[in-house]
Amino acid sequence: LHNHPSGLLLPSDADLDEQVANLADRFATLTTVERAVEDKDFVTIDLSLTADGEPVEDGVATGLSYEVGSAGLLEGLDSALVGLSAGESAEFDAPLAGPYADKTGRASVTVKAVRVKQLPAIDDEFAQEASEFDTLAELRADLTTRLERVRRMEQGMQARDKVLESLLDTIDIPLPERVVDAEIAARAASLDEQLAANGLDLDTYLASQSETLDDHQAHVKADVERDLRTPFILDAIVAKEELVLQEAELTEYIVRRASRVGVTPDAYADQLVRSGTVPLAVADVLRGKALAFVLEHAVVTDAPGRSVVLNQLERDAATR
Repeated sequence: LHNHPSGLLLPSDADLDEQVANLADRFATLTTVERAVEDKDFVTIDLSLTADGEPVEDGVATGLSYEVGSAGLLEGLDSALVGLSAGESAEFDAPLAGPYADKTGRASVTVKAVRVKQLPAIDDEFAQEASEFDTLAELRADLTTRLERVRRMEQGMQARDKVLESLLDTIDIPLPERVVDAEIAARAASLDEQLAANGLDLDTYLASQSETLDDHQAHVKADVERDLRTPFILDAIVAKEELVLQEAELTEYIVRRASRVGVTPDAYADQLVRSGTVPLAVADVLRGKALAFVLEHAVVTDAPGRSVVLNQLERDAATR
């Protein structure tokens, strides 16, 4: 098995510079300026929407903070803002969604304040303010260690996915058509519900993904078949290799899952017992062991062709 994931090189100076810049951005301050709005400025605005000349329900916002150029609020807003000064207003056409999708949308925006971001100087003083370290060199060394840890975890997860891909390509497990169809229908219903909650429909979603309906359905079917076949394969490995669950492994699983949902391990364990899902948790842990077993015996290489040692992978990197 040859794995060719990207981004497996050790952190470069550019990677570290980017991490430091991201950290500095969190300590940036906004300063009010007396000039017209420019791209990347931060503005405070009042915004209102109309549809066919009538106010849109919940279409008014006051004192809204917005970064010009982020294109994350309303189409046409960025162009309307550039060039305005505090106290000035503009109107522009605005596409609407949901129940207003077939109506002509119009937006009015008023600039209340214009601010620019000021980043701190990247030096030892910044390191002391932004971290527990006294010097910038110490901060960069710590970021290097963290990035290396992330890269190793990403490498492990990519290897895990390649192993699963290889197993699924090698082993043919027939699936009952009715089971596949039922799962496809359930996922379609879930997607429709999510889209409706955001005032969207399937056609809009497909357009945003640059995907045709046939392509979308093919992808969903492939995902469903993969997700249904995977546990069968891993269960077969558990049986063949006679893998056994250790109490410490189940405890580790409970602690990890409890942390993810924000409850205590005891509360999560009680929930498993009350819901009768302890066998599902046991199966999940054993499938993780099966995948870890395969990883340990697979020959995996990175993009440059170097062998990747996966024996010490974190179990949560080997468990879906």
